[in-house]
Amino acid sequence: MPFTFESQRLTLLSRLAQTDYPTAVSTSDPTAFRGIPVTDKNFTKLAPKVSNNADDAQGNDFPTEEYLHEWDTERDMEIPVTSEEIGYSLLASFGSVATSQPASGTDPTVFQHIFTLQDGNVSRQLPARTLVEILGTAYNALFPSMVAQSLSMKGDGTARVTASLKLRGSGKKTVGSGISVSQALAQFPTGRHYFFNSQAGIVTTDNNAGTNSLDYGAGLLLNSWGWELDNDLIADDGFRPGSQLYQGNAQQVETITVVGTATGTGTLTMTVTAAGMSGSPKNVTVNITSGDTPTVIAGKIVTALNADSNVSSFFKASSSNANVSITAILAAANDATMNLALALGTATGVTPVSTSTHTTAGAFDPTSGQIRAECLFGRRKLTINEFSVRANDQTKELADLLSRRPIDWKLTLTGPTISHSFKHQLIVELPLVKYDVVEINAGGKIAALKITPKPLYDVVQNFAIKATLINTVTSYTT
Repeated sequence: MPFTFESQRLTLLSRLAQTDYPTAVSTSDPTAFRGIPVTDKNFTKLAPKVSNNADDAQGNDFPTEEYLHEWDTERDMEIPVTSEEIGYSLLASFGSVATSQPASGTDPTVFQHIFTLQDGNVSRQLPARTLVEILGTAYNALFPSMVAQSLSMKGDGTARVTASLKLRGSGKKTVGSGISVSQALAQFPTGRHYFFNSQAGIVTTDNNAGTNSLDYGAGLLLNSWGWELDNDLIADDGFRPGSQLYQGNAQQVETITVVGTATGTGTLTMTVTAAGMSGSPKNVTVNITSGDTPTVIAGKIVTALNADSNVSSFFKASSSNANVSITAILAAANDATMNLALALGTATGVTPVSTSTHTTAGAFDPTSGQIRAECLFGRRKLTINEFSVRANDQTKELADLLSRRPIDWKLTLTGPTISHSFKHQLIVELPLVKYDVVEINAGGKIAALKITPKPLYDVVQNFAIKATLINTVTSYTT
């Protein structure tokens, strides 16, 4: 049997955010995940926090006991930037996106996504995603609740633009993700449109004035650039006393698959059974319409289950294509009687299901180490780094430094044409920066300026950073 080789490593992230911080995206439908073509060779670091009794008065120089407190998970990714995939990292890091079609009539395949920083006055919990890592037959694991600690991007020479995404999880690790190697490979996108630094341009203008414009790309002056958003996650505070979230816990999950398109309008009866649930077994009526597909019916079942007060106080229902799952809100010992059944009422065409699949067994173990209940962001930080240009004439840069002139710094990456005048494009704008350092570097054959701009918040435009992405992706949230 051949040994597993590093080229067999596979990394996947859920396409959409988790419904809440603790609850992982179900792997019952592998298409709910997307393959990430990472260039690094990292895997998620799982680390325990422990203490011992070395300081106890026990007549011994050495500890005799160790106490497990909590678990932490971290993953660093290096990702080549593509027009399609970078939107997922931008949303994870910025927290908010608005999508529109700039010319739906003439160019229906073109979509514009504007990413802005999530309003901390509304919520400091960034979207959490579920991570899956696979290495041939040697390793297969799932890590829920991965939140963006930081995102950086850089370009140099004519190489592909790269992004670094640092993720912080709840500390939970599940061995055996439920996704096989073949299923994982099928989730890697094709036809990507990579951004190269040869496609980059940086333009600086006077803040909110548009004057004194300098185009470093068109002027053949640009060497390299980089920027970073650090979300300053308040990681240690995420371990909340009383949350009862532990490494050994498991929320029980029951799943059914809807089979058959409705041939007659009417009702279905869902029966939910669980020890400890008020009203168990509880019947819930679902109205469906002739022609409803299994996926549509699954969505209607979820809506009905989540609207029932008895069921929703005990479970969270979700669907993925034709699969319907109910997940216990609280971790508890496995309940062998738990069940989700589907019976025909007055509707026709749908296949009844009497017994659900026990997708995940329930468990509760308070001795297994606590995991996070949340991971909030703190005081976010922006940095522009590695901004290097040819030192053809440093008059403007030095004048900007000396006068503390407020500047609008805008990076544009422009790829191939999508339709008519629309191209794959990423624009990152920091509307207010001031130069902290402008230094000459004669280390290369052509002298260069190394510029260090300090980003500030623009109270006129009401943002510190904004990213606009134009591509053919219809949505990053649905």
